[in-house]
Amino acid sequence: MTDDKHSKTWFTDEKIFTIQTTTNTQSDRVYANVRIKRDVTPARLLKERKHFSQSVMVSVAVSKLRKSAPFFLAPKAKVNSAYYCDEVLARGLLQDIRQLSGVNG
Repeated sequence: MTDDKHSKTWFTDEKIFTIQTTTNTQSDRVYANVRIKRDVTPARLLKERKHFSQSVMVSVAVSKLRKSAPFFLAPKAKVNSAYYCDEVLARGLLQDIRQLSGVNG
């Protein structure tokens, strides 16, 4: 494979980043002069968390010398082949890949 073909070969991948973990009251520790945790006012707790974890999925394309801008997928999107082609590639990564590769259209 020539060097020119190497620089025009792109790979894509996705990653889910967890922004906020779920609440686990067994692991949370509160240090206060009370016997039980519920006697502490909620304003004095360090951090309140939701019951469901929050996350974001990001897709990016890379080649030998370049990388695309990250594309953030819609929250709770069902990623199948149609969504990947119509949203991730068509609205996100392909435009950036073409611009970075110097390909028009």
